[in-house]
Amino acid sequence: LETRIRYQVLHRRLADGLQQAGFVGGMPDAGLCQFTPAPKSADGILFASAAECAKWFREKLRISVMHAQAAGGQWLRWAVTIQPVPECGLPDESSIIAEAVRRLQFVKFVF
Repeated sequence: LETRIRYQVLHRRLADGLQQAGFVGGMPDAGLCQFTPAPKSADGILFASAAECAKWFREKLRISVMHAQAAGGQWLRWAVTIQPVPECGLPDESSIIAEAVRRLQFVKFVF
């Protein structure tokens, strides 16, 4: 029960943060990941695929996200199984989510 509550809290923080940054998604019923449609572009850079978009996220924003294709759509998969990095000022999962959201909010996405 404690683990379930912990992941629910992290999922809620991630879902809220992604919404603040312009992504449409939501809380999953189960699992450790959330899916959002992949943007078609970021700051004027066009993506040919979700894989290209995910690579851009990793290289430019230093946000680790995976791509997925399902039901004819291009998706990004966001995980809440994240590891704190105290030496970088990110002592817990919530601080990592907050930092990722901060980085996302500086980008102009087109979906």
